[in-house]
Amino acid sequence: MRHRIALACSLVASAAVTATYAADIPEILVEPNAVRPIAAHARLDAPARFVNRTNHEIHVEFIGDRGEHHVVNVPGRISAVFHRPGRHPFVVHAANTGVELARGVVDVPDDPARNGFVVCGWITVSGICFER
Repeated sequence: MRHRIALACSLVASAAVTATYAADIPEILVEPNAVRPIAAHARLDAPARFVNRTNHEIHVEFIGDRGEHHVVNVPGRISAVFHRPGRHPFVVHAANTGVELARGVVDVPDDPARNGFVVCGWITVSGICFER
């Protein structure tokens, strides 16, 4: 009986942590002619997820220094991690044709605990942070 209660408690705790983590990841909906929200908010060194609501494959391109963020594009899932605070503008293109579908921005506030230092989770080459 104790084992069942302990297992039930750990499953509930795990579900709560997973739900909290999922709620912390901002989602940017990519529609055929717009992104929602047009100005999203994300945390430093945390992912933002792009959800494709178009009928074709898309490509997300951030404007600016490549060292400020990195984009992970896996078929069916696009996410971005931001390494510097500020405004990160982006353009969404149709992957097949290159036609621009929409534009938006991701605003990333500074983390006062970092004291202005940029922290990379793995290795930095020429100012570009590579994550595992």
